[in-house]
Amino acid sequence: GRNDPKPEQWRKLRNCESTETYSVDSGNGFFGAYQFDWQTWGTVGGNDNPAHAPAAEQDARARLLYAQRGKQPWPICGQFLP
Repeated sequence: GRNDPKPEQWRKLRNCESTETYSVDSGNGFFGAYQFDWQTWGTVGGNDNPAHAPAAEQDARARLLYAQRGKQPWPICGQFLP
């Protein structure tokens, strides 16, 4: 019953998480535009460093994560998602 986020909502989430920088390594164990950690990235089928994955792959895996867990993985920036 959850509504899928609109493109603008995803953009706001990415901007909050990483200033929309897909290649970011924040230095605190989180990577890419959606600030995946290694374990979470693996649970949605990701391999290697999330920051090295193409933007389309990061977007797809973020949508999959949202479908599985809602906005919970983004405790602060998730405020932009339904």
